[in-house]
Amino acid sequence: MTTTHRLFATLLVATIALLQACGGGGAGGTSDSGSATVALPVQVDSARATTATLGAAGGTLSATAADGRVYTLTVPAGALAADTAISATPITSMGSAPLAAGLKGAVRFGPAGLKFALPATLRIEGAATTAAAGKRLVGFVRSNDGATHNLVPVALAGSALQVPVLHFSDGGVAEASAAELAAIPLAPITDPVQEIWDTALREASPSGSEDQNAAMLARLHDQKLQPLLDTAATLAADVTQDAFRESAVATWAAWQGMVDFFAVPAAKLGNRVDQARARTSALLADQVVRGKAACLAPLPLNLPQLQGLWRALWAQVLAQQYGLDSLAQALDAASVARSLNDCARVAFVPRPEPALEAGRAVSLDTQADLIFAAAPNEQAPVQFEFAVSSADAGIANPRGFGNGAGQYTTVVTPRNGGALFEVQACLLTFLANGTPVPGVMCARQTLGGGVLAGSVPQQLSTGGSGINGQGSASFSGAITLRVQETAVGLTVLSASGQVQAVQNNEQVCRDATGLPRRFVLVTGELERQLTVVRASFVQPSTAFPLGAFNVFMSGTTTERTLDLDSCTISSRTTPHDEATPFSFGALRVLGIERDANGRATRIEVQGRGSNGLLVRP
Repeated sequence: MTTTHRLFATLLVATIALLQACGGGGAGGTSDSGSATVALPVQVDSARATTATLGAAGGTLSATAADGRVYTLTVPAGALAADTAISATPITSMGSAPLAAGLKGAVRFGPAGLKFALPATLRIEGAATTAAAGKRLVGFVRSNDGATHNLVPVALAGSALQVPVLHFSDGGVAEASAAELAAIPLAPITDPVQEIWDTALREASPSGSEDQNAAMLARLHDQKLQPLLDTAATLAADVTQDAFRESAVATWAAWQGMVDFFAVPAAKLGNRVDQARARTSALLADQVVRGKAACLAPLPLNLPQLQGLWRALWAQVLAQQYGLDSLAQALDAASVARSLNDCARVAFVPRPEPALEAGRAVSLDTQADLIFAAAPNEQAPVQFEFAVSSADAGIANPRGFGNGAGQYTTVVTPRNGGALFEVQACLLTFLANGTPVPGVMCARQTLGGGVLAGSVPQQLSTGGSGINGQGSASFSGAITLRVQETAVGLTVLSASGQVQAVQNNEQVCRDATGLPRRFVLVTGELERQLTVVRASFVQPSTAFPLGAFNVFMSGTTTERTLDLDSCTISSRTTPHDEATPFSFGALRVLGIERDANGRATRIEVQGRGSNGLLVRP
């Protein structure tokens, strides 16, 4: 894939549409002598029109023309806020509209005037992918009456043509000369993204001169992009300024896309390419930092904390869309999610699971909540996008938004009574135009699948001899397990809970006077409770014929050491995160009870000093 195609593919995914609705007056025109000319209408093949209802989850729509050309519109998730009936009708002739003579393929979309929060992609298969001498391929999106146009880049995807579609109605690809492009009546430019595209596509050198194209792109950077980035960097951390910041970031993406589209070497643009990318990344990174600071504001929990959280998520969404989500800037999904977990996290609310029978449709209900660290009992008015998947069942609505209470319901039809469902809930953030987009703060749970669940208490205290005296150890807390029995054994679906462990060790040393001094050391103390992050099943062995679960946790361990020569104590603290967890030990499976069909109904599990039961709900 060439540099042009790579960057344009990024453009299709990345550029956020901030365009005004397509509009314009009549489609008539005049000849050079001033006499009126007859405008020939666009002709469409209504018999080959197709329709589909697409919503927040996105989707595709295809129409095949009589000449065999296939037009496919792909709408990404988050481009539409609500279900919308979309139509696609092949265009057989552009009439007397601009670019009609060099048309490679076009389609009319409906409803007229529809705008996307994220660009859709029109793919044209079966059309010629080269232009005649002195001309180049150009994409276009035009108003329904044909009075005004917007120009968009065109990319090759194998043997197909692709263009971004930001709004309806007509979209396609044509070949055109510089003079033909200059004569096109463009829509009034109210957005810098479209201004970058229109200007670059109309003024680019027909001969592909790098120097001329570099000069044009340098001018666009200095006159359009740099002032936007300068202003965006000085704006207050105010949610009302998000639209301007978003426009600045989108303008950088459009400008960088044109640099690659025309294959202009970065060296011919001085330091503009590196500088613009760095400033845009810094703008988004600063937005995450400011958003987190607002999220951590002192109680009471109110709108400022939520707005701060949303601003941080919004910046990461933009960084991901524009390919700026680097680990170096801490804009990658994992870094942002881990940072924001200091303020809040997503968790599922326990709800009854449905009884599953093969072939019987049933409602699957799930509910998520946003829990703030500073106020765990407070409920925040937030929304989530839910995604439900299963290899064992049909799902009526596998993706959708929950209601104001964080609840989502879909109808599932299991193919067997042990159907397993994976559910993900992601906190929604919002683009500047109000369109909801899933952020990186998510939670996952597993439902169904013949699941057994229960809690295993951890209560154990021991005493004995230390190195130079007496010692003791204690464990307390509980671990909640959800397991599923499979053909090869037990699978841990989730492990959660908190455990506290403290080991005291009494030691004696002699100070400079020769008198004995006694110290109580704490080794292996868990400074805060450890949250179980995962549990793995250990295959049966001679010692434990029914197997065991190894439990790993995150947290912080502190060890204190006595220097016998100086009678001083040193301390060392070791953090344990999800990447390097602390091994708690094994939970032993003591016995399994089964029903008449051989299905496990009750599992006895031994923890440290206590036993627990896992049962089928």
